[in-house]
Amino acid sequence: MNAAAGPSRQPIPLSKRWPDIALIIPNSGSMARDMLANERNFLTFFKLSCTLVVLGFTILLKFRLPDDHGDTPDDWADDSITEPIGYIFVGLGFAALLTAIGKYFKTQRLLAKSVNMIRAGWGSFIIVSLLFTFACIVMILASVKSNLFTIPS
Repeated sequence: MNAAAGPSRQPIPLSKRWPDIALIIPNSGSMARDMLANERNFLTFFKLSCTLVVLGFTILLKFRLPDDHGDTPDDWADDSITEPIGYIFVGLGFAALLTAIGKYFKTQRLLAKSVNMIRAGWGSFIIVSLLFTFACIVMILASVKSNLFTIPS
């Protein structure tokens, strides 16, 4: 290289360009198992939220299966019933996503502080029970208003 050309510019490594926000925790005891369990729980909540959002949009878009004659039945779904149910499912999906993000970072912070967390789980049990009951009621209402259980003449 020529001295008159000036000093050579070295590329800045990527680790110096972006701030390092990684949480480094020593692997003592069951730390690795607990961190993986935390990630598994986040992914479970994420899967639940995606499922609820897709279900809500499916209800809002009036997804119908064709009957035996190739026609799509439009008589059982009333917009005054399906729209609020669809919006409720979409809202529950986004609420599950926000809950997942909050629980993930809270648990990660508590694991970094080595705090013992023993939860009874009643809150989660009640929420899942209410969601299951709501989904069953929606399915029962949809099947009662449809011609699914009528005998063709």
